[in-house]
Amino acid sequence: MPDSILTVTVAATVRNLAELVSVKAELDLGDGADGADLLRRIRAVSTAIDRFCGRTLARETLQEVVRPVRALDVLVLSRYPVASITSIVADGATLVAGTDFEADLETGRIWRLSGDVRCCWRCRKITALYAAGYLLPGQVGANLPEDITRACIVAVTASYQAKGRDPLLRSEASQDVGQKSYMDPRAHSSGLPPQAIDLLRDGGYVSVRV
Repeated sequence: MPDSILTVTVAATVRNLAELVSVKAELDLGDGADGADLLRRIRAVSTAIDRFCGRTLARETLQEVVRPVRALDVLVLSRYPVASITSIVADGATLVAGTDFEADLETGRIWRLSGDVRCCWRCRKITALYAAGYLLPGQVGANLPEDITRACIVAVTASYQAKGRDPLLRSEASQDVGQKSYMDPRAHSSGLPPQAIDLLRDGGYVSVRV
Protein backbone atom coordinates (compact mmCIF):
# COMPACT_ATOMS: atom_id res chain seq x y z
CA MET A 1 0.00 0.00 0.00
CA PRO A 2 1.51 3.39 -0.91
CA ASP A 3 2.07 6.06 1.72
CA SER A 4 -0.91 8.40 1.94
CA ILE A 5 -2.16 11.31 4.03
CA LEU A 6 -5.92 11.66 4.43
CA THR A 7 -7.33 15.02 5.53
CA VAL A 8 -10.99 15.70 6.29
CA THR A 9 -11.85 19.06 4.76
CA VAL A 10 -15.59 19.00 5.54
CA ALA A 11 -16.48 16.77 8.49
CA ALA A 12 -19.78 14.93 8.84
CA THR A 13 -22.36 16.74 10.97
CA VAL A 14 -24.38 13.55 11.51
CA ARG A 15 -22.72 10.29 12.58
CA ASN A 16 -25.52 8.23 14.11
CA LEU A 17 -26.15 5.12 12.00
CA ALA A 18 -29.71 4.71 13.31
CA GLU A 19 -32.40 7.09 14.48
CA LEU A 20 -33.74 7.23 18.01
CA VAL A 21 -37.29 6.55 16.85
CA SER A 22 -36.19 3.28 15.20
CA VAL A 23 -34.41 2.08 18.33
CA LYS A 24 -37.39 2.94 20.51
CA ALA A 25 -39.68 1.05 18.16
CA GLU A 26 -37.40 -1.98 18.40
CA LEU A 27 -37.51 -1.81 22.19
CA ASP A 28 -41.23 -0.95 22.25
CA LEU A 29 -40.58 2.19 24.32
CA GLY A 30 -42.73 5.30 24.51
CA ASP A 31 -41.74 8.67 23.06
CA GLY A 32 -40.27 10.11 26.25
CA ALA A 33 -38.58 6.99 27.62
CA ASP A 34 -34.80 6.95 28.08
CA GLY A 35 -34.14 9.24 25.12
CA ALA A 36 -30.83 10.67 26.38
CA ASP A 37 -29.51 7.25 27.37
CA LEU A 38 -30.43 5.72 24.03
CA LEU A 39 -28.85 8.58 22.06
CA ARG A 40 -25.63 8.05 23.99
CA ARG A 41 -25.73 4.35 23.14
CA ILE A 42 -26.46 5.08 19.47
CA ARG A 43 -23.43 7.37 19.29
CA ALA A 44 -21.19 4.81 20.99
CA VAL A 45 -22.37 1.95 18.79
CA SER A 46 -22.02 4.05 15.62
CA THR A 47 -18.41 4.79 16.57
CA ALA A 48 -17.79 1.09 17.26
CA ILE A 49 -19.23 0.14 13.86
CA ASP A 50 -17.02 2.70 12.09
CA ARG A 51 -14.02 1.26 13.88
CA PHE A 52 -15.01 -2.33 13.08
CA CYS A 53 -15.56 -1.48 9.40
CA GLY A 54 -12.21 0.32 9.24
CA ARG A 55 -13.58 3.63 7.94
CA THR A 56 -15.95 6.47 8.69
CA LEU A 57 -19.28 5.59 7.11
CA ALA A 58 -20.80 9.09 7.24
CA ARG A 59 -20.22 11.24 4.18
CA GLU A 60 -17.30 13.65 4.41
CA THR A 61 -15.25 15.73 1.99
CA LEU A 62 -11.61 14.67 1.85
CA GLN A 63 -8.20 15.39 0.47
CA GLU A 64 -5.95 12.38 0.03
CA VAL A 65 -2.31 12.69 -0.93
CA VAL A 66 -0.69 9.47 -2.16
CA ARG A 67 3.03 9.03 -2.78
CA PRO A 68 3.50 5.71 -4.58
CA VAL A 69 6.73 3.84 -3.87
CA ARG A 70 6.27 1.96 -7.16
CA ALA A 71 3.96 2.00 -10.17
CA LEU A 72 0.36 1.27 -9.21
CA ASP A 73 -2.01 -0.89 -11.23
CA VAL A 74 -4.93 0.87 -9.56
CA LEU A 75 -5.26 3.76 -7.13
CA VAL A 76 -7.39 2.74 -4.13
CA LEU A 77 -8.84 5.60 -2.11
CA SER A 78 -9.07 5.21 1.66
CA ARG A 79 -12.76 6.09 1.87
CA TYR A 80 -15.63 4.58 -0.09
CA PRO A 81 -18.19 4.56 -1.54
CA VAL A 82 -17.14 7.70 -3.38
CA ALA A 83 -19.99 10.17 -3.87
CA SER A 84 -18.08 12.55 -6.14
CA ILE A 85 -14.58 13.37 -7.31
CA THR A 86 -13.68 17.06 -7.43
CA SER A 87 -10.21 16.61 -8.88
CA ILE A 88 -7.26 14.27 -9.24
CA VAL A 89 -3.84 15.82 -9.74
CA ALA A 90 -0.82 13.67 -10.68
CA ASP A 91 2.60 15.34 -10.39
CA GLY A 92 0.98 18.76 -10.82
CA ALA A 93 -1.21 17.84 -13.82
CA THR A 94 -4.98 17.90 -13.35
CA LEU A 95 -6.50 14.76 -14.87
CA VAL A 96 -9.73 14.64 -16.86
CA ALA A 97 -12.36 12.09 -15.87
CA GLY A 98 -13.13 9.62 -18.65
CA THR A 99 -10.03 10.62 -20.58
CA ASP A 100 -7.18 10.37 -18.06
CA PHE A 101 -8.85 8.14 -15.48
CA GLU A 102 -11.97 6.12 -14.77
CA ALA A 103 -13.36 5.15 -11.39
CA ASP A 104 -15.47 2.54 -9.66
CA LEU A 105 -17.17 4.84 -7.15
CA GLU A 106 -18.62 2.02 -5.07
CA THR A 107 -15.18 0.62 -4.19
CA GLY A 108 -13.07 3.78 -4.52
CA ARG A 109 -10.79 2.26 -7.17
CA ILE A 110 -9.38 4.57 -9.84
CA TRP A 111 -7.61 3.45 -13.00
CA ARG A 112 -5.24 5.58 -15.07
CA LEU A 113 -6.06 5.78 -18.78
CA SER A 114 -3.90 6.35 -21.81
CA GLY A 115 -5.63 6.36 -25.18
CA ASP A 116 -8.70 4.80 -23.56
CA VAL A 117 -6.59 1.90 -22.26
CA ARG A 118 -5.85 1.26 -18.61
CA CYS A 119 -2.23 1.73 -17.65
CA CYS A 120 -0.14 2.04 -14.49
CA TRP A 121 0.07 5.11 -12.31
CA ARG A 122 3.69 6.22 -12.77
CA CYS A 123 4.02 9.36 -10.69
CA ARG A 124 5.54 10.58 -7.46
CA LYS A 125 2.50 12.33 -6.01
CA ILE A 126 -1.26 12.02 -6.49
CA THR A 127 -3.70 14.39 -4.82
CA ALA A 128 -7.38 13.43 -4.85
CA LEU A 129 -10.18 15.72 -3.68
CA TYR A 130 -13.41 13.79 -3.23
CA ALA A 131 -16.48 13.16 -1.11
CA ALA A 132 -17.09 9.67 0.26
CA GLY A 133 -19.42 7.85 2.62
CA TYR A 134 -23.15 7.52 3.03
CA LEU A 135 -25.93 9.94 3.85
CA LEU A 136 -27.31 8.70 7.15
CA PRO A 137 -30.84 8.08 8.43
CA GLY A 138 -32.65 11.37 8.87
CA GLN A 139 -30.62 13.16 6.19
CA VAL A 140 -32.14 14.15 2.87
CA GLY A 141 -31.33 11.47 0.31
CA ALA A 142 -30.23 8.96 2.98
CA ASN A 143 -28.57 5.94 1.34
CA LEU A 144 -26.95 4.07 4.22
CA PRO A 145 -27.50 0.34 3.55
CA GLU A 146 -30.26 -1.18 5.66
CA ASP A 147 -27.91 -3.88 6.94
CA ILE A 148 -25.72 -1.24 8.63
CA THR A 149 -28.69 0.50 10.20
CA ARG A 150 -30.00 -2.87 11.35
CA ALA A 151 -26.60 -3.75 12.87
CA CYS A 152 -26.67 -0.48 14.81
CA ILE A 153 -30.20 -1.08 16.10
CA VAL A 154 -29.35 -4.65 17.11
CA ALA A 155 -26.23 -3.51 18.99
CA VAL A 156 -27.97 -0.61 20.76
CA THR A 157 -30.86 -2.88 21.75
CA ALA A 158 -28.45 -5.46 23.18
CA SER A 159 -26.58 -2.76 25.07
CA TYR A 160 -29.78 -1.28 26.52
CA GLN A 161 -31.19 -4.65 27.56
CA ALA A 162 -27.92 -5.54 29.29
CA LYS A 163 -28.16 -2.57 31.69
CA GLY A 164 -27.31 -3.61 35.23
CA ARG A 165 -25.76 -6.91 34.27
CA ASP A 166 -22.26 -7.88 35.29
CA PRO A 167 -20.27 -7.67 32.02
CA LEU A 168 -18.06 -10.56 33.17
CA LEU A 169 -20.99 -12.86 33.86
CA ARG A 170 -21.29 -15.60 31.25
CA SER A 171 -24.25 -17.50 32.67
CA GLU A 172 -26.50 -17.79 35.68
CA ALA A 173 -28.16 -20.95 36.92
CA SER A 174 -30.83 -21.34 39.59
CA GLN A 175 -31.95 -24.67 40.98
CA ASP A 176 -35.46 -25.69 39.89
CA VAL A 177 -35.75 -22.51 37.82
CA GLY A 178 -33.44 -22.84 34.90
CA GLN A 179 -30.38 -21.23 33.43
CA LYS A 180 -29.71 -17.92 31.72
CA SER A 181 -26.81 -17.03 29.46
CA TYR A 182 -25.93 -13.35 29.22
CA MET A 183 -22.98 -13.35 26.87
CA ASP A 184 -22.68 -15.04 23.49
CA PRO A 185 -19.48 -17.14 23.31
CA ARG A 186 -18.72 -15.49 19.96
CA ALA A 187 -18.60 -12.02 21.53
CA HIS A 188 -16.06 -9.83 19.76
CA SER A 189 -13.54 -7.41 21.23
CA SER A 190 -15.23 -4.62 19.26
CA GLY A 191 -18.02 -4.68 21.82
CA LEU A 192 -20.57 -5.43 19.09
CA PRO A 193 -22.87 -8.44 19.48
CA PRO A 194 -22.35 -11.31 17.04
CA GLN A 195 -25.64 -10.63 15.24
CA ALA A 196 -24.45 -7.12 14.35
CA ILE A 197 -21.04 -8.41 13.30
CA ASP A 198 -22.66 -10.97 11.01
CA LEU A 199 -24.72 -8.25 9.30
CA LEU A 200 -21.62 -6.12 8.68
CA ARG A 201 -19.43 -8.98 7.50
CA ASP A 202 -22.04 -10.68 5.35
CA GLY A 203 -22.87 -7.36 3.69
CA GLY A 204 -19.22 -6.80 2.78
CA TYR A 205 -18.94 -3.52 4.72
CA VAL A 206 -15.73 -4.40 6.58
CA SER A 207 -12.62 -3.04 4.90
CA VAL A 208 -10.05 -5.68 3.95
CA ARG A 209 -7.60 -3.25 2.37
CA VAL A 210 -3.92 -3.64 3.17
